[in-house]
Amino acid sequence: MPASTSPKLSVIIPTRERSDVLVHTLRTLVGQDYCDCEFLVSDNASQDTTKDVVASFNDPRIRYISASSRLSMARNWDFAFSNARGSYVTCIGDDDGFIPGALKGAMQLLERSAMNALVWKKIEYTWPDYVDADRQNMISLNNSNYATRTSWGRGKLRQVMASRDGYNALPCLYNGIIKKSLIDDLRTHSVNGVLFNAIAPDVFSSIVISRVVGEYLYTNYPFSVNGASRHSIGTAFMKVSADKIHTDPSTKFLAESECVYDSRLLLAPSIVNVVMGEYLLAKKYIPDLNLPEPSWRNYVKNLIKSAEKSPRSEDIYKSAEHTINCLNLDIQIPAKLTLKNPPPAPPQGISGDRLNIFVSKDTVRNVYDACQLVAGMIPSEPDKLMSFPFFGSCNRIAKFTFGEIKWLSRTWCLP
Repeated sequence: MPASTSPKLSVIIPTRERSDVLVHTLRTLVGQDYCDCEFLVSDNASQDTTKDVVASFNDPRIRYISASSRLSMARNWDFAFSNARGSYVTCIGDDDGFIPGALKGAMQLLERSAMNALVWKKIEYTWPDYVDADRQNMISLNNSNYATRTSWGRGKLRQVMASRDGYNALPCLYNGIIKKSLIDDLRTHSVNGVLFNAIAPDVFSSIVISRVVGEYLYTNYPFSVNGASRHSIGTAFMKVSADKIHTDPSTKFLAESECVYDSRLLLAPSIVNVVMGEYLLAKKYIPDLNLPEPSWRNYVKNLIKSAEKSPRSEDIYKSAEHTINCLNLDIQIPAKLTLKNPPPAPPQGISGDRLNIFVSKDTVRNVYDACQLVAGMIPSEPDKLMSFPFFGSCNRIAKFTFGEIKWLSRTWCLP
């Protein structure tokens, strides 16, 4: 079957010199039973066998593009999404994977809802070469339910900025399918015509999309597996100890970024810091979104709290102190805490709402194996969409409107 020039869905795989893991990501894709799609591999001028690995798959859905010279990660994302042909888009890391039947199931769920975005809760998998030896080859999946519900983009963003939810609950391209017209429209409103003016493009995109998407669908059903290998940039930045940070893969990518965070921030290995940094970049580069001034006091308090379980707590405290001094905030930093050892690995079995499984390296060697394994552990499809009675819906709309007014009022408040 020839490749479609106007597929329903584009699955975008940005990559650079990771052919050893990319091959297994592509294995999870070519096994999908959904045909109206393209798998767009955006090669960031790799010098390894990336092109050969892609060419080894005889699947008309695969399309390969390559930058003529090295780009920053964010610019490679922009290059990739500019070349996507699908009406809907999603992005997957080159060490991640989709479980069998995921694309067909996700698109059916999204099209039945008639919404512009679907987001799901991923399964977490640490490769055998993960940076933390105590957590290698661990699969962590949801143990509560696979319910599906609707969510409000702007309301959810408020929760994320208050650290009451993670950015992955937003309409995120890494664990969601988004209507491409939203992406294209956001690019036209960017001050420089580039959408991903970011250091962490996945976080940035979730923030800007949340301001324009309106209502979207969220499901606990895990259509994809988030792989963390030795190549993973975010994992290395958050987990690698300070004495090894100069040799980890995140250092090179950070040095290549065209963007820098607001001067009131000091980059730190905390998702609280990264979310705030990307929020302020979105506010700067897409002013038409009318993002209100965030609460700096709440930010610093949540940043300090995030240091408690980090192997790089000193760096986080230093970042908090920087913001306190810049804004003259009356906040005390607690006595410095240096963790001599990283937090212990989560226990085998049920831990909260997660089921953690350490698997043999003889059974699971890569993300493809992990996807095959978990497919037999979860239902074949998500639970039905949770319905809300009329008055319940009215109450949700009222709460959303009140919250929006309250949040916008911060624009005129002092930090």
